[in-house]
Amino acid sequence: SVFGALPHPNRSPCVLDFTRFQFSCNPDVFNSAVISQQSRRPIFYFTTDSNAPGYTVMRTADKHTLGLVDWRHSRPRVEMHNTMSRRDARDWLRLSNVRNSRTMEVHGHHYTWRPQGDLICLWYAGSEGSMLARISIRENNQVCLDMTNVAMGLNLLESCVFAAFLLSCRRHID
Repeated sequence: SVFGALPHPNRSPCVLDFTRFQFSCNPDVFNSAVISQQSRRPIFYFTTDSNAPGYTVMRTADKHTLGLVDWRHSRPRVEMHNTMSRRDARDWLRLSNVRNSRTMEVHGHHYTWRPQGDLICLWYAGSEGSMLARISIRENNQVCLDMTNVAMGLNLLESCVFAAFLLSCRRHID
């Protein structure tokens, strides 16, 4: 800028740094590895056993179970160990009255997922502040989750990965 202390007029004043997590599907998101952009290694796995197709399990890289989706009911049921007791998926990702967003509760705080262009973005519930995370689903069904440092600091990674799975799996959760 001409005045030196002011930002350049063509530069965005609020650039967010994201850490990317990509779902590597084999052959789809129901059997996928979630790969960290930083380490380029899987940090989570989603598996749906063909011998028990009613369940999808989320595990850590060292095979500890973190979450479960039970598809056998008319309304899928979900749980995340140490985060969320078993409940209907629609109660964890609650659809708003006007059906344009979903509210998620994690550690007693509420967050809202809502579409923004081709993305599904996470915000503090009731806030137009900074975006916390975003999900992109490409034409080839490639799913990416981008998390801000703020979201990582709020310990939202596992819940956001689980939500990204549910929001991208193309199954009815209501």
